[in-house]
Amino acid sequence: MITTKKQLQQQLKEDAPYFIVGGSVAYALQVFVDETKETLALQEVAGETTTDMTASRAQLRKAGLAPKMIALLFQHVGFTALWTLLTKYEMEKRLPDYSEILIKQTKNE
Repeated sequence: MITTKKQLQQQLKEDAPYFIVGGSVAYALQVFVDETKETLALQEVAGETTTDMTASRAQLRKAGLAPKMIALLFQHVGFTALWTLLTKYEMEKRLPDYSEILIKQTKNE
């Protein structure tokens, strides 16, 4: 199980078809598990203006995420890892309390 930012980054480099995250990484990513208003807004911003990896904190705020949530994402996940997760993977809860999240590659690569 992946529980740190460093482990997550390594797992993404290995291009695994699926893996499980827990701990602070799962807590930071839980907003992306269910299709919420915030998730959809962030994906819209990402799709429009971040194809060249130039998203900024201001763009994330514009997407509807609070500054505290943005800080949590960067601290526990990292921008590059977050971008990879949003563009190449699907996330679903593994446990009802979101303490473990299953991450699977999307099939349309």
